[in-house]
Amino acid sequence: MKHQQGAALVIVMGLLSAALLVGVASMQSALVDERLAGNFRAYVQTQMVEESLLVAVAGNRHSAQRDILFTRLAESLGSGDHYRLQEKQLHELLGESTLKTLLNHLPFNQETAHGNQGANSLAVDVKKLNGRRMAVTVNRHGQADTQADIQPQAQLVFVQTDTESHWQLARFH
Repeated sequence: MKHQQGAALVIVMGLLSAALLVGVASMQSALVDERLAGNFRAYVQTQMVEESLLVAVAGNRHSAQRDILFTRLAESLGSGDHYRLQEKQLHELLGESTLKTLLNHLPFNQETAHGNQGANSLAVDVKKLNGRRMAVTVNRHGQADTQADIQPQAQLVFVQTDTESHWQLARFH
């Protein structure tokens, strides 16, 4: 009789060990899923801020500053050339409060960059398509060109007509 009770103890301990392993494995899986969901949320939130930044560039509120900047760039850039707007130019183009509001909605901040300023901030790139067309895109600093080519990104195309010196939004895609 004593042998049977010992066998039951071993069987119960084995079942408890198996249940513990299943529980630990499912907990690890849940943690991975939570991290994936958090990363996806940050990615989507960053995309929304990028598109909001493009909408602010396209808006009429800052059209005078945009026209001056695009005219200068159209004169200095060759067809197909890129220019990354500097922080000062972004402040002039959008205004301090608009830019600060947009950047505050990013899912990352300077503290999460671990001292690498600019690693987790947005960059506005302007590309001259031809004499009278400019494309504007928003990228994360440090994003490789190959990643930018793989992932679809929002782009504004502005056109300057012969009759006006203003740059008008031709398309958003």
